[in-house]
Amino acid sequence: MEDLLSNRHIRFYRGGCFIPIRAKPTLKKLVELDERIKPEVIFYTQGRFQFPQFLGPKNKKHGGYFLFQDQLIADIDDWMPDDILRIADSNFVYLAFTGSGFHICVNRPHFQDEEVLSPRLREERATKNNVFLLEKIANDYNVKVDILPEPRHLFKIPHNFKYGNRMVKVWMNEIPSRDELVKLYNGERVDWRTKRKKKPDEKEKQGEIVTCFSNNVLGTRAYVLIAYVSKNRAEKMVEKYGLKASVYVENDIRSYLMDIGVVNRERITRILRKENEGSLKTFRKYRRLFGLLRGDAEVLNMEQTRGISRGHALLLKWKRINVEGDVGSRKVKFICAKIPKR
Repeated sequence: MEDLLSNRHIRFYRGGCFIPIRAKPTLKKLVELDERIKPEVIFYTQGRFQFPQFLGPKNKKHGGYFLFQDQLIADIDDWMPDDILRIADSNFVYLAFTGSGFHICVNRPHFQDEEVLSPRLREERATKNNVFLLEKIANDYNVKVDILPEPRHLFKIPHNFKYGNRMVKVWMNEIPSRDELVKLYNGERVDWRTKRKKKPDEKEKQGEIVTCFSNNVLGTRAYVLIAYVSKNRAEKMVEKYGLKASVYVENDIRSYLMDIGVVNRERITRILRKENEGSLKTFRKYRRLFGLLRGDAEVLNMEQTRGISRGHALLLKWKRINVEGDVGSRKVKFICAKIPKR
């Protein structure tokens, strides 16, 4: 285990927040922190870094100083028992059931093009080679692998602590039996956010399928603001934060404030932290927020004429609100979502 932890960035998850660990990652230290912090999940990076304690979000390539990656983790969420038996027959470091899917950790081959002095270039080339390896695993073993190539991507540590990772089951030097896999597949899966077992005969509540859109501004790394707040709070937010391209959408599922002025992730986070913790947790988890297409849209302020999202401006024409954008693509991401009955 100590070898697995060496030079990895460690992060705890508790109550909707990620907590970076700034201490040297040893099993003894993690056990102490597990007792003190009582996390739900404990993650680590698949890459190894000279200063792992300084790593930030994986989309911000600063800090950490990437050294190398000697192991690759294949994430398999859409699986059947035979899929796992097929891939587990290969030479793996460990196989872990994570509560819903599997992590297959394999030894990663050496790539000569990664022998460069620049840690950033080395990390970029490692990411590119990881894509190739994950696609090869998917093709060779005929399994559906989530392509998660970044050395900074977080995976659950293959170890059970008193509080963290209590749902993780690990096989190090053995292959699980088919009966064991069938039992897991038939319903003994655990949602690590609720720590509740899903029973085989448990039926999901019927819900409604709706079409919604993302607050990403396509073609950029920016966003528009969406906040799931009451209309009264939305009106106060417009004045408080100077939101000059905003509407309020009311419907019977989830009403929301949307301001289509293009801003960065940090501004979205600052606003949501002060105004709506639920929206902030969703944004941190999925890195986006959704708005429903249906509902009445009322203009709260439409003074801004530049620096607004083209795609979201075009979307507002669905409610006959004529505004032209000048940033990003003229598209938005549309998604079908199932809204459970309350």
